[in-house]
Amino acid sequence: MLASPRAIYFLVALFVALGALYSVTTPLFEAGDELWHYPHVQWIARGNGLPVQDPRQKQLWEQEGGQPPLYYALAAASTFWIDTSDLQARLWRNPFAKIGVPLAYSNKNMIVHTSAENFPWQNTALAVHLIRLLSVLFSAGTVLLTYKIASELFLSLSPSLPLSISPSLALLAAAIVAFNPMFLFISASVNNDSLAALLATGALFLIVRLATRDVTNRRAFFLGIIVGFAILTKVSNIALVGVAIMVIAFLAWRRASRSETNHLATANQRESTRMFCFSSRSFAQIRGCRCQAIFATRNRLPQFLEFLRNVILFTLPVVLIAGWWFARNYFLYGDPLAFNVWLQKAGGRPPQTLLGLLDEFQGFRISFWGNFGGVNVIAPEWVYTTLDVFTLLALFGLISGIFIPKGNPPEGNPPEGNHPEGNHKGLPLPLLLWIPALHLAIVFVALIRWTLLTYASQGRLIFPAIASVGILMAYGLYELTFHASRFTLHASRFTLHVSRFTFHVSRFTLHVSSFTVFRTGSFTSHPSLRSGQAISRFTSHVSRFILHCVQDRQFHVSRIANRVSPLVLPALLVSFLFAFAVAAPFFLIAPVYAQPARWANDANVPNPVHIRFDAGGAQPELVGFQVAHSVKPGAALPITLYWRTDAPISEDLQVYIHLYDMEGNSIGQWDALPGNGLHPTRLWQPGEIFVDQYRVPVASPQTFPPLGRVEVGMARVGSPNPLAARDPEGNSITPVLTQFKIEVPWRVEDYYTRLWDFGDIFQMQFLRAEVIHQDARIPIAPSHTITQIANLAPGDVVRVHYALQARREPPADYKIFFHLLDDTGNVVAQYDGHPVNNRYPTSFWNAGEIVLDQFELVVPANVQRGAGALQLGLYNARDGARLEPQGERFDRVVPVGDHLEFERVEFRW
Repeated sequence: MLASPRAIYFLVALFVALGALYSVTTPLFEAGDELWHYPHVQWIARGNGLPVQDPRQKQLWEQEGGQPPLYYALAAASTFWIDTSDLQARLWRNPFAKIGVPLAYSNKNMIVHTSAENFPWQNTALAVHLIRLLSVLFSAGTVLLTYKIASELFLSLSPSLPLSISPSLALLAAAIVAFNPMFLFISASVNNDSLAALLATGALFLIVRLATRDVTNRRAFFLGIIVGFAILTKVSNIALVGVAIMVIAFLAWRRASRSETNHLATANQRESTRMFCFSSRSFAQIRGCRCQAIFATRNRLPQFLEFLRNVILFTLPVVLIAGWWFARNYFLYGDPLAFNVWLQKAGGRPPQTLLGLLDEFQGFRISFWGNFGGVNVIAPEWVYTTLDVFTLLALFGLISGIFIPKGNPPEGNPPEGNHPEGNHKGLPLPLLLWIPALHLAIVFVALIRWTLLTYASQGRLIFPAIASVGILMAYGLYELTFHASRFTLHASRFTLHVSRFTFHVSRFTLHVSSFTVFRTGSFTSHPSLRSGQAISRFTSHVSRFILHCVQDRQFHVSRIANRVSPLVLPALLVSFLFAFAVAAPFFLIAPVYAQPARWANDANVPNPVHIRFDAGGAQPELVGFQVAHSVKPGAALPITLYWRTDAPISEDLQVYIHLYDMEGNSIGQWDALPGNGLHPTRLWQPGEIFVDQYRVPVASPQTFPPLGRVEVGMARVGSPNPLAARDPEGNSITPVLTQFKIEVPWRVEDYYTRLWDFGDIFQMQFLRAEVIHQDARIPIAPSHTITQIANLAPGDVVRVHYALQARREPPADYKIFFHLLDDTGNVVAQYDGHPVNNRYPTSFWNAGEIVLDQFELVVPANVQRGAGALQLGLYNARDGARLEPQGERFDRVVPVGDHLEFERVEFRW
């Protein structure tokens, strides 16, 4: 199948189908810089000529108006007949779009999308999809030309590369290009990269033809035409000029060298035929023949003139086709490349070094294989890691092709066609492969230079050289597989030789032992020698057995190595890329732009709150919410909001979510259009409830307890003032929804051994009380006896310190109580509340968590003199049910029924 001549056409058809899939999956203007490329097309289609860049004005095309015009002219010619007056309406920007932030949960859409984009397409939607199809066809030509280039290169490498492998390897090189998900994504968009890659690949094909079939006037002139159109599509294609001139110069030098060799061989032949002459005339003839050879060697003027003619024939059409564009830029902007205006529109960057660019390499590699949307939709990291592995393997393979000779097939191996080594003759990496390598290197260096000026570290910017990438990766992986196969064969042979050596050593030991016994003349008088002979015989038999096993294993290893195709690694890469390319539209791109779910009523809405916001004629309503119970610092807190409106909303309102710790410090914030930026308020339908999901990053709190609160509100887009929030009764409120826990690391400390268990939920590990009276602190328990307690008088403060551990996750909120009773049992002072000053409900505690806390109560003025009591315990905040303490008396603190009680307290004054 891979070697079939028709396979490439099947691959091209599959590429077009995948490109169409990407086109219909990606909403309008969500592909790269499409929202700037298309206004450039529309401007030309309306007959306005070429756009003029003005850094002082906001223009729809932004910096893309400075691109060379060929792609935009072709796109305009194919869509000029379509009414695109609705372009401004389609360019409904999302003011909170997270462009270039792939880890952001929402707001990935750059544009708000409406039903006007649905099929059947009309107006701007129709024009955009037609241009996308045109771009896919351009890129399909790139895939086909990649195959043509690879076939030309690989077939010319014979016998270094077996003829039976060349067509399949060329097809795999084209497949690496075709199944690159990022290339598919860019190809299915309004972007000049598709035509730039097509023309650059076509020019590379002609350059390779020059190298394989020599330079002619016609080929040089036609190459100049293609390169001129390529430069008129994208400035980075200027790299082709350097590649072409270098190849033409090399070919001229090679022809000159061959001519010199031929002249010298002719002169030597003439000299040898006249050696029989010994006269002075004969020596003169010989001397004249030598001078003629030297003159021919040094006379390179014809070759230089031929080189100059070829260069002129090549550069003349380049200048005629693309030169006017650079002249226009010079007269308009004072810069032939218009980089000065480009940087003013796109924005420059601070001075940067090459080492500094290494920090941006991760984004470069991701954006070469697949960074979709507004450079903010990526695959899991393991996908790019796998592709990194293939890239490194291909690089190692290319290095092995340069420095490691392949040699001839070993004797006794199967002939060419059955052995992965084929009939290699020890050639290094073939010279022709340096042509795509040179093209890729020049484009990469130019990209580095451009990245030093502006933020442009995107791998897709080397797509004009994507054919070179595919060819070099396919050949590198082939080379690596070939050398791995040879290594396996040599390793198995080495094992065989080692086993044979072991066998011969054992036989030698046996013969030495037998000879020694023979010299002694008696076996019985030398029992040690007889034992040595027996051991030697046993070793010999074991070695023979091992030798047979190793020989058999080496035979199977050799057969496996012979049968493993050297195309296995390129095929694995193509398979992985194909799976990635098919999965990306369904699992990466489409979910990002999916509209939020809608409900007909609020019957199933959790945590109803019905908070309304004053927005003029309409009152958008927060019906309910869901918030995660806990979150780790630095992670994102999942929040789901349920919205509804009673009337159409005529303006865009934004949702804000603020997170605060218990001291009111901000620990998180998120501002967005509703529906993850996809469902702004102007699209809301009255009475319809939609589900709005968020992920808000949470910072580490600086206070204890580690709880946060969620506040949700609305405001007009661009306004710093929130809309007034009201409860169902119409009262003005602060729209605080709930609390959540931040899972900060906590340290378990054993203050004391276990004191008392409160059921199977809590454990009291530490308890101490003190009385503050006349600026003196006198402990009550457990470190002092009751006789040392000072008199309690009105105004005295009793402070309790304790450590409470959750034995398991508390199923509900439990409050702690501390009661001061008089001699009649009446409560004269009390503390009832959640731990940590009523701010840390136990429902947020983790299993095993220990909380240190303190509270205090004041002795009232009307307390009667006499005996009193102090009681402490825990109860369910919902139903008041107390937890019974279990344990022994500890220093006059005794569990009594459903509480702990301090023994006898006296009220005296």
